[in-house]
Amino acid sequence: MAKVKRFDGEVDRIRGVFAQMREALQPVMQMLHVAAEDAVLPDDETLQREEARLEAEIVERRKAETTLARLAYEMSRQIARRKTEFEEREEPSRSDRLIGLFSRSMMQRRLEARASSPSLLLHLEELLRRGDLLAGMIREERELLVMERRRTESCLVTFIDHRPEMIQALKGETGEAMTTLEATRRLQRILATFEGFVGEINHRIGTCNVLLHKISADMEDVLILYQVVFEASRRDGSEPLAVERFPSLQQETDRFMRGMLTIHGLNGRRERADAVFAAHFPGVVPAEPPVPTVQPAKRRWGLPRLRPARS
Repeated sequence: MAKVKRFDGEVDRIRGVFAQMREALQPVMQMLHVAAEDAVLPDDETLQREEARLEAEIVERRKAETTLARLAYEMSRQIARRKTEFEEREEPSRSDRLIGLFSRSMMQRRLEARASSPSLLLHLEELLRRGDLLAGMIREERELLVMERRRTESCLVTFIDHRPEMIQALKGETGEAMTTLEATRRLQRILATFEGFVGEINHRIGTCNVLLHKISADMEDVLILYQVVFEASRRDGSEPLAVERFPSLQQETDRFMRGMLTIHGLNGRRERADAVFAAHFPGVVPAEPPVPTVQPAKRRWGLPRLRPARS
């Protein structure tokens, strides 16, 4: 329970941090809008202040993004553990072998009880819940960033189109206020700030894409594993997974229910997502995974269709 609260609390904290960051960027967006639409350029003091604010926001943003990446990576480690647990469910542990020295029947009962225990399904449901929570928050952030990008890119295009008039305005009617070179340099510095701002929004959207691809591939993996475990251990009266509990994973559950997922196809997508994830967050993924993964050649899972729960 403590781990659940810690995970949920961390996601809520980052959601709040992202909201504060979007609010903190409003002055830069307003400055760009005024410059593009009204041809009113910021003075040097205002420009320096907003540049410093943007640099500070970038540092804090990277910290929050890295925290999200660690949460996503920890989920993938948990998935690997559950795969191994399922593969080794019929192999006696050291304590099982010790009991078997005195009673083979007791050892067999322990193995059968472990194989039929719902604990693995409950662990997988918790992973799906966490993936749903994380994906929902990141998708919401991405949608808001895309809206901001549309507005800022439109203003940036307008600003660039009006550069000749702005240079002339900086020079003055007689050309005595500022030389053409000075006016061009000042405008270029302002433009560089605006381009850096738009570039940062694009980077944040790209980071959301990397995280979503990673989570999506992992959650599809969990869905397949859940159904395999369910088919292997279900008893009379047991219900399949209620996918409506995970609305932010609707795309993944829909693909699975339509039979659009295959083990080999999923392996390819997950490998690509993992490679991009590792490149984007080199400090999060260790050189060698600490948790052993199941090799594709060892998998003998069928690919049953996921049935919705009966109402």
